[in-house]
Amino acid sequence: MHDFLLLRGFFPVLMVADANLRFHVDDRAAYLALIEHGLVRETLPGTTADIALIDEAKRRNAPLVTNDRLWDWGEDAQTIERLGFGIFSNGVTFASF
Repeated sequence: MHDFLLLRGFFPVLMVADANLRFHVDDRAAYLALIEHGLVRETLPGTTADIALIDEAKRRNAPLVTNDRLWDWGEDAQTIERLGFGIFSNGVTFASF
């Protein structure tokens, strides 16, 4: 996804993950390397990435690439431009909502 976004002119690309994601990925070493290289930022344990993503999108006036409708975060979160996505064997697709 990171490379897909860069190739389409999105810059900078900030990827944020919940702290517990490291326990649910198929290749933990590769995931930890992404964090070490600064490609993924983890939230603090016990917090959700949603809040960090919403804050960053608002602060940067940037679109948020997510399939989450953000209904849990109130009307303020609904004002953020969101791009839904699908990941397939032949690439990635976007869908605005």
